[in-house]
Amino acid sequence: MRLLVKLRGVYAKLFLSYASLLLVTTLAVGMTSYLIFTSSLNEEVEKVHSHLLSHTSEQIQDNLLERAGKVFADMVTNPDVHYLFDNPIQGNNSKVMDIYQYLKATVALYPNLVESISVYYRGSNAVISSNYGLALLDSLPDKITISTDWIERMNRAETGSLWIETRTVPISANSSTFAVKVVSFVGGYPYHSTGTKAKGFIAVNLHADAFYQMIRSTDQSDRGQMWITDDAGHMIALGNTDTSISMEDNAKLVALMKDSDKGKFGETVGGLASLVSYVKIPYSGWLLVQASPTDEYNRKAVVVQRTLILICLAAIGLGLIFSKVLTSNMYMPLKSLLQTVKSLFNPPLPPGGKHENEYKQINHFMADMSVRMSGLEATVADNMPIIRHNLVFGLLNRTITQQAELTDRLRFLRLDWTESSYCVLLIRLDERDMGLLLEENRQTVVYSLIRELEAARTADVAFTAISVSANDIAAVVHSPYRDEPLVRLAAEALSALAYEQFQVRLSASTGGWVEEPLQLYRSFREAQAGLERRFFRPDTLVFLHSQLAGPEAGTEPIPPSVQEAYLESLKGRSLEPLKEAVAELVRLLASDRYTVSYSHEQWRQWAGLFHQYLKDMHLKTIDVLGERLAHQERAISDIQEFQDWLTQAAEVTFRYLEGRARNKAGDAVAIIKSYIEANLAGDLSLQAAADSVSLHPRYVSQLFKEETGINFVDYVNRRRIETAARLLIASDLNVEQIAAQVGFNTPAYFIKKFKEAYGVTPRTYKFNYTTNK
Repeated sequence: MRLLVKLRGVYAKLFLSYASLLLVTTLAVGMTSYLIFTSSLNEEVEKVHSHLLSHTSEQIQDNLLERAGKVFADMVTNPDVHYLFDNPIQGNNSKVMDIYQYLKATVALYPNLVESISVYYRGSNAVISSNYGLALLDSLPDKITISTDWIERMNRAETGSLWIETRTVPISANSSTFAVKVVSFVGGYPYHSTGTKAKGFIAVNLHADAFYQMIRSTDQSDRGQMWITDDAGHMIALGNTDTSISMEDNAKLVALMKDSDKGKFGETVGGLASLVSYVKIPYSGWLLVQASPTDEYNRKAVVVQRTLILICLAAIGLGLIFSKVLTSNMYMPLKSLLQTVKSLFNPPLPPGGKHENEYKQINHFMADMSVRMSGLEATVADNMPIIRHNLVFGLLNRTITQQAELTDRLRFLRLDWTESSYCVLLIRLDERDMGLLLEENRQTVVYSLIRELEAARTADVAFTAISVSANDIAAVVHSPYRDEPLVRLAAEALSALAYEQFQVRLSASTGGWVEEPLQLYRSFREAQAGLERRFFRPDTLVFLHSQLAGPEAGTEPIPPSVQEAYLESLKGRSLEPLKEAVAELVRLLASDRYTVSYSHEQWRQWAGLFHQYLKDMHLKTIDVLGERLAHQERAISDIQEFQDWLTQAAEVTFRYLEGRARNKAGDAVAIIKSYIEANLAGDLSLQAAADSVSLHPRYVSQLFKEETGINFVDYVNRRRIETAARLLIASDLNVEQIAAQVGFNTPAYFIKKFKEAYGVTPRTYKFNYTTNK
C-alpha cells in the first residue's frame, strides 16, 4: 500500500514521465540514426571529400599560385627588370646588379615558397637568376650548370604563360647535382607574349615541398592518397609518401577526369577499389585528386554503428539519473530562486532577516534592486547619445535585422518612428577644408552640424543624425511624404551654415525612400553611391536619388572617336583639339550616362595614355612637367581639376617638344635626305620618312619645307629624276630599267616627269649627250 501511495505521488509521476519520454526518444533517435547512417555514410564521405578538395584547391590557389602570379607581376612591372628587355646587357653592369639584388630580395620575402627567380633576355641571350646572377648562354663556362628547359618549353608554347611540372634543378650554378625539386611558373614579356614573339621570359621557381605540405596526410594510418597532376599526366606533388601512384594509373585517371572541372567516380587505384574525387585548380589547370579505399568506410561504419548502440544505452542510464535530479528540483523552486538572487546581486538583509521566510527575504531583495535600478537608469540616460548612435549605425550597416530588436531599442530610447517613409541623407564635409582645422575643432564642426540638422525638424520631416566617419554625417529622414525637395532645402541650409560659421564646404546625397527602418541600409548604400558622383559634378551641392542615373547607366561605352581625337591631338601636338577632346570627355562623364567605376576608369585611362605618350617619346614625366605639375596629379579631387591638369600638362609638354625639336630639326632633315638617297627605288612615302626619325608625318612635312624650301614630294621627284639622268649617261640600262631603279612604277609616268624637268624625253636626253660628246 505504501508503494502504491508513493506511485500516486507527484514525485513518482514526474519521475516516470521523464523516464518514459527519455526512453522512447532515445530508442527512436538511436534506431533512426542506425538506419540512416549506413545509407548516408558514402554520401557524407563524398561531401567531406568534396569540401576538403575545394578547400585545399582554394588554399593552393591563394597561398601558392596567386602568390607566384603576384611575384611574376612584380617582376613585369619593375622598371629595372624590363629595362634590359629593350636594352643590351653589355654596358649595363650596374643595372644587372640591381636586378640580381632585386630578385634575391624578392625570393627572401617568400622563403618557404619561392626557391628562385630567373629572367631570360632574348636580345642578349642571357639569364639573370637570384641563385647564380648573370649567365651569358652564348659563352657559358663548362663548370657552370644552369637549367634552361623552361626557356625551351616557353619558346614552343602557344600561350603567354606556362606552369611546368615538378622537376629537379641544380643546387647552384657551380653544381652538377640536380637535387632541388621545383615547380615553375613561366611567363613572357611583354605580358601575354607567346613563344619566340616575346622579348624574354620570367620564371618563378616554387619549392615542390610547398605543394606537398598543402596536401600531405597527417594521419599515419590513412591508406588514402591525395596528389596534384597536370592534364598531361605529369605528377606535380604526392601527399602520402608511404604509397605511390603509378604513371599508368595516373594517366588512366586523368583521361577520365579531363571532361569536367570536378567530380567523383569509383576506380581501382594501386590494386585497391577506391573512391576517386577530383577538382580542377583554377589558374593552373591542374587536377587535385584524392583516392580513398572503400573498405576503410565499411570498417568504420561497423565501428560507428556499434558505438552508436553503446551511446544510446549510456544515454538511457544517464537520462534516468537526470530524471531523478530534475524531479527533485521541482520541489525546490523557491530555494533555487533565492540562491540565484544572492549569487548575482548579494543584497544586504535587515537585522533578523536571515530568520524570516523566503518570501519576506525576496521582498527585501526587490527593494534593494529598485534602488540599484534607479542608479542604472541615470547611467543609461547619460549614455543615451551613444545608444542612439549604435541604433542608427546598426540600421545603416544592417547589423540590426530583426523587428523585435528594433522595437525594443526604439522603446528603450523612447523614439516613435511611425512615419510611412524613410530615407538616408549622407553629408560629406570637404576633406581639404577639414584638414585645415585642429582635431578638436573638426569634432566641434561635426557635432554642431548634427545638432543643427536635428533641430531643423518640422511637421513634415525630422532627422536623426550620427557621425559615420571623420568627415561624413548620415541622417535618417522621417517623413509621411516622400518629399525630396524638402530634404534638399535642409541640406542647402546646412551647407550655408557650415561655410558661414566654419568655412567648411560640404556636399550631400539622398538614398531612395523605404517603408521600413530595417530597409534603411539600402538607402544608405544608394546615398553613398550618389555621393560618388561628386567627383564628376563638383558644382552640384545635393545629389537626389531620383535624379541619378538608373540601372542602365553605363551600358554603352564612350564613343571611340573621342579618345581617337585625343590621341591624334597628342601625336600632332595640337593643343586646341586636345582641349576640345578633354572637354568632351568631361562633359560625357558629368552627364550621369555612365557608372562611377567606369567613369573613374576612363579619366585614369586618359591620364595613363598621356604618360604612355611621354614614355614613347623617351621622356620622364618629372623632367617635362616639373615637380609641382607632376605631383599635382596625385591631388586631383574632381573631374574639373583633372581637366585643368591634363590640358596644362599637354601645353607644357608641347612647348618642351617644340624647343627640343628646333634644336634637332637640322639633324632630322639630314637623316631624311640620307633615307631618300638610300631608298630611291623603294617606299619613299611621307609616313616612311617620318618613321625613320620617329616624328609625326605632318610635322615632318612642315619641318622639311622650312629647312629646304621645297616640299617633300617635289624633293623626292627631283632626286629621282636627277639620279635617272645620271644613270642614262653613265650606264647601259634602258629606260624601263632606269625607271624601276629610281622608284617609278611605270615608264610612261617616268618619261612624263623627266620631260617636265629637262624638256626632252630620256632617249633624246641621252642621244643629245652622246652627240655633243
